[in-house]
Parts: sequence; C-alpha cells; structure tokens
Amino acid sequence: MTRLLRSLLALSLLFLATGLGRAAAVQTVVLANGTTLVGEVIAESADHLTLKDPVLGTLNVPLSAIKSRSGSATTPTEASAAATEPEAETAVATVPATSIGGSHGAQAKAPPSGANDIHWTRSIQINIGYMSGAAPSRGIDASRNIGVNFALERATPKHIASFTGSYNHGRAKPAPAYADNISASFQYDYVFNEKYRFVSRTTAMRDRPKQILHRTEELAGIATTLVRNQKTLLMVAPGLGYSFGEKDYATDLDDKHIGFGAYQIFNHAFTPTLSLQQTFFFFQSFEDSQYLLYNGSIGLKTQLTKRMALMTTFHAVFDGQSGPGIEELQYQTNTGIQINF
Repeated sequence: MTRLLRSLLALSLLFLATGLGRAAAVQTVVLANGTTLVGEVIAESADHLTLKDPVLGTLNVPLSAIKSRSGSATTPTEASAAATEPEAETAVATVPATSIGGSHGAQAKAPPSGANDIHWTRSIQINIGYMSGAAPSRGIDASRNIGVNFALERATPKHIASFTGSYNHGRAKPAPAYADNISASFQYDYVFNEKYRFVSRTTAMRDRPKQILHRTEELAGIATTLVRNQKTLLMVAPGLGYSFGEKDYATDLDDKHIGFGAYQIFNHAFTPTLSLQQTFFFFQSFEDSQYLLYNGSIGLKTQLTKRMALMTTFHAVFDGQSGPGIEELQYQTNTGIQINF
C-alpha cells in the first residue's frame, strides 16, 4: 500500500511538473519585422527557436530575427486558451503611414498576445526629402523639406485606436519658404475575426503650397484581409465617407462632399530586417465627378536595431479640384529615421 501511494504521489508530481512546463513554454515572440507569433516552444538551440504556432504550425525561427519574447500563460488552462483564442492569433494592429497632406495607410504591427492584453506602439520619425513643385507658374517650384511624424497606438485583440500627426517645412526656389504643412489622423478598428474588421479614419490637414486652408476627410468601411502570413499582409477597406474644407482662392469649391472610397495596405518582409510597405487611398464625390482625391506611398524599411529603422519612401498625391496654376499631381520622396519608444 505504501509503495502504491508513493507511486501515485510521484506520478502526480510528474503531471504537475509537465503542466507547469507547458505553461512556461507558451510564449509570444515578436520578430524584428513586426510579425508576432504565439505558440508553444518545442525546442531551442544556440541559434534557432522551434515554435508550434496554432495557425502556421511548427516554425524554426532564427534567434537573430527575434525582437522580443514573453510568456503568455501561467497555467495549462491559460496555455490552451492562448493557443486557441482567435483574437490572439489574428488581430493585426495598424499604425498610419504618413503621406503628403495627410495619412491614409497602415503598417502591420505586433498584435496583443492575450485576450486582455494591451499593446502600445509609439514612434517618431524625422525625414528629409524632395517635393515637386506645387505651382511652378506661380514661382512655387520643387523644394527640399524636413518633416517630423509622430504615431501613437493602443491595441487589444478587438479594439485598435491610433493617432498620427505630421509637420513638413520646405523652401522652394525662387520663391521664399512656403511649406508649413500639418496633418493629423485618427483611426479606429474593430476586429470581427481574422479576415474582417470595421475601419473608420478621420484626417485633418493644411497644405499652403496648394492654398488649402483646411480639409477634413472621413472614410468608414469593412476591411478584408486578403493575405496574412509570416511575411505578407494585404488588406483592402472599401467604404463611404465625406470631405469638407476651404481653399483661399474659392471658399465654396471644396465645401462639402459625400462619396465613396477605399484604403489599401500591402506589406511584405523580404528578410527579418528588410520590408516593403505600400499604401493607397482614394475618395470620389457622389455629386461632383471631378472631385477626386487619391494618394499612395511605397517604400522600404530597414531595421537597424530593435528600436530604430531607416525609411525610404515615395509618395504621390492627386487633387482633382486644384486651383488656378496649381498642379493636380504632386510627388515627394523621403528618407528618414524612425525610432520606436
């Protein structure tokens, strides 16, 4: 009888130790390119981590590609929940990507690892760039500029709220300094599941070279994630919205418009430290077919350290109701340092 009790006690301790080991083995792994994996650590060597992701299966991850690691479960029950919770697997937070005269894109960022986790993202970016002439006929020709962008985001598996602001200053020749452009955007995402989410985005901006005293744009719709894996994210969000503003050459030209539009986001990681980021936005008025706005950007992000990245981006902006002498299409190239903190 004593021998049986000892055997049962030893077996119980073995099950307890196994359960604790499983709990400790469930981790959230954030890669240098922003991808987040949540799963059970199967093995670890001097240069690789073998992780069993509930969606992607067994993965061999180089330790050099890992930005951070943290445990996401403390009991076997929590470990199982972390591996099967849809929100923990699929929520992808978005941070706006800056473009001329506004922000209309997003970058894939690390999602929260648990149902009650809150993930904060903060970054500041300093750019130097080249801007095409907004109105060459009026002496506002191509210019060099410097800009500062700030982004802040709070994300849970279901709710994502982000704010971004930018300021650009440029000097054109032969005209004097002219570009003191300001933009600010707020975006809210409600994640239904791994494929669909509600997205609402509001942008306010001022563009002095184009004589836009102020403009506010709002677009809301249902975003569909067409591709999402370790390396690639493709998301499209068609929707309805409105635009209103004022230009100093015609106060009623850019007054109020209700229409339709879409956001499109594409990110692809070539390596753990090099990724392509592309965004596109357009808005078309129902009442005026000539009232068409769109802008897009494409660029490369090189991760220099865990907190610092080098950004090289090309932007294009079109305004179908530009004023006399003002170019409808304008482009800008930027190179900058992004710091996450």
